[in-house]
Parts: sequence; C-alpha cells; structure tokens
Amino acid sequence: MRRGLTRDREVPKEALDSAAMLIAAGDMRGAESELQRAVSLQPDYPDLHLALGRIRRSRSELEEARESYRAALAVKPGYGPAAFELAVVELARGACSAAEELLAEVAGRHPEWADAQGLLGRARLLRGDAAGAEAPLRTALGINPRFAAARADLGWSLLAQARSEEADVEFARALEDDPLLPLPRQELEWRELLGTRSQGTS
Repeated sequence: MRRGLTRDREVPKEALDSAAMLIAAGDMRGAESELQRAVSLQPDYPDLHLALGRIRRSRSELEEARESYRAALAVKPGYGPAAFELAVVELARGACSAAEELLAEVAGRHPEWADAQGLLGRARLLRGDAAGAEAPLRTALGINPRFAAARADLGWSLLAQARSEEADVEFARALEDDPLLPLPRQELEWRELLGTRSQGTS
C-alpha cells in the first residue's frame, strides 16, 4: 500500500518535470498532452490542473484555462495560486466582480502577497470603485514599494477621485520604477500639454 501511494505521488511529479522540459524546448502542445495524460491518471492533484491552466492561458485560451483553474480549486478549495490565476483570467474576460471576489479571498488568506493586493485594487478600479481600490493598492506598495503597476493603478485611483496632484506624484514614481509603463507617461504628458496651453491662453 505504501509503495502504491509513493507511486501515486511520482506520477504528477514526473509529468510536471516532463512538461517543464517540453516547455523549455518550445513544445507547448507536447507539454499539454503530458499534463492531460497525468490528469487522467491523477485528477485529484491540483498542481497538474494549475500547470495545464498556465499553458492554456499562455495561448490566450481563456475558457480552457478557466476550466483548468476551476478544476484545481475543486480539488483544493482556497488554493491561492489557482484562485489568483483564475482571477487574472476573469479580468481578461471582463468579469471584474468575479475576479474581485476571488482576489478578496486570496488577499485575506495571504495578506503578505503584493500581487494579490495589487490585482484586487485593479479589479475594483476596473469595476469603477476608485475609492475602494486605493486601500489594497497602498497595501501592495507597503509590501513592495517598487511595484510599478500597482503604483500606476494608485495614480488612476487618485485621479478618478479628483486628487490630481497626488495622482501625478504616483505616476511619476511609477515611471521611475518602470520607465516603459505607457499609460502613466501618456497621462503626465497630456497634463503637461494642457498646462502649457492654459498658460499660453492666460
């Protein structure tokens, strides 16, 4: 019996290792087939479903990825990585409320996880709750002060609350951490242009 249990654990590990090598070699279809084979043998191993979801999400197969993440959560309710990545998919599908519900649970279980806090803020921001987005975004930045995407989202949250001077500070700091962020740069340039025009007409 003990030998069988050991073998049961080896099946998913071998499949995950094999899939990782196939992905490194650029064979995504082969990796997917390997994981599907392992899932058919061991459907109660959440990391197999998670890995399968990641492959499908990398190909923008959102419905299929969603199915895999949900399968992981059915096996292991409250599994943080699967819930987080399912929320990413829900946001990509435009289902902001569904993503927010998932992320609120993940952030509650893992308050130290900056990515979950930041994405929770983004979900609220996209849903139109700028004030509600501010707290998790500030929490994310308290954990990781150089989290440029969260800082940019904080800028948008503040701007939506008519706190433009504070927003400009956050946009500028976001660009210091990641100069390639396009939206904060465009916002700052647009505001500078408007300021120049208003001075020219005064």
